[in-house]
Amino acid sequence: VAVAAAERAGEKVALGQALSGLGVAMAETGDYEAASGCYRRAIDLRRETGDVRGEASSLGNLAVVHADLEQYDRAIEYAERAANLSRSIGDPAREAATLTNLAEMKRRTGRLAGATFDLERALTLARQISCGRSEAIALGYLAALHNDMKTFERAIEHGQQALSLLERTGDRL
Repeated sequence: VAVAAAERAGEKVALGQALSGLGVAMAETGDYEAASGCYRRAIDLRRETGDVRGEASSLGNLAVVHADLEQYDRAIEYAERAANLSRSIGDPAREAATLTNLAEMKRRTGRLAGATFDLERALTLARQISCGRSEAIALGYLAALHNDMKTFERAIEHGQQALSLLERTGDRL
């Protein structure tokens, strides 16, 4: 309904927002093809209207769709674009979240050095903005990454830090 109304009114900003929201719903139901189409249209509209924050968000969502489909090269490409846009507009919270997703995509494809770099950057950003939830998520992914690299002491250290942080904040993720 929102998509049709925005199309009829010629409201490109509202249409980009509605398409992105519809993409989320389609992805949640497993219709990744439809979700991808919504995100692609939203990205184009958001770029056209100068909505960089929205473009970064839609690119990040498109990256997750491709990761869910195990199309990691495409997912990484979109996530890198999203992280770069978030950095360009000074949105450290979105950049940290995107870098965490990007790192997991790289980890799944064996690009462990790149994943480490992205997670350390996400962790730094999370700490700079005092976002305990993002910090705990990055630490948890760092624990998994170090487990993959068989650096078990580091894995335990990061896992314990994440758990401690979650216990202090009461966050259950």
